[in-house]
Amino acid sequence: MTPDELVTRNDIEQMRNDIIQAMHVMMHPEQRYLSFEQAVDYLKTTERSLADRVRAREIPHIKDGKFTKFLREDLDRYMESRRVNPINF
Repeated sequence: MTPDELVTRNDIEQMRNDIIQAMHVMMHPEQRYLSFEQAVDYLKTTERSLADRVRAREIPHIKDGKFTKFLREDLDRYMESRRVNPINF
């Protein structure tokens, strides 16, 4: 096994977090609204990046007092809209 093929602790931790998130989504499909923190996890982005996109009104969101919430379907549509197809598709 070469060093390039080794899995790091960070890789394992990321896989673990991805599995937990996927299981949460599967176990709670009724949860239409995501909190800001849940949206960051769902999109696999940073808090700053999501906040910038919200501020620029690039991502649909709901303001509920001081809380920002997101519909899971809106986040899926946003990500799909950013798809880049290959030239010879």
